[in-house]
Amino acid sequence: MVQHGFTATCYGVSSQIGGTNAWDKGLVAEKPLMGPREWAGWLQSGMEIGGHTRSHADLTALSASAALEEISACKTDFENALDCQVRHFCYPYGRFAPEHANMVHEAGYLTATTTRRGRVQSDSKPMELPRVMVARATYLLQLFVKMNTAYEDKRG
Repeated sequence: MVQHGFTATCYGVSSQIGGTNAWDKGLVAEKPLMGPREWAGWLQSGMEIGGHTRSHADLTALSASAALEEISACKTDFENALDCQVRHFCYPYGRFAPEHANMVHEAGYLTATTTRRGRVQSDSKPMELPRVMVARATYLLQLFVKMNTAYEDKRG
């Protein structure tokens, strides 16, 4: 991707470095997740790691102190394990409340991504960024339309 001028952020669950998507047990097939070597390769290729909590917790189901721990410990875990900066966050399941956005900011993240559809605008809140859905089946012309027109903005 770097040779084409692209970078990406992969949002990781810090307690599952080298583990599996255990939070999905019984819902979807369990899959292996990147271990330290794969994360290091990801970073060496010019990509970034973002936080996705320590255990893929639904923040809205936790106490304030437990939510803050999930958010901040994830950042610390990755930074210590991989000697990198973790600057971005993504809310598990897309669920959050205004207090969680404040916690993400207080933990030292620069941005947080939601599951709300749309393109980032100049007035977008940094701790509540929308996203453009790009799936495996998204073809090039469709990607162009999503990125360069209001198509995704109307989906949110």
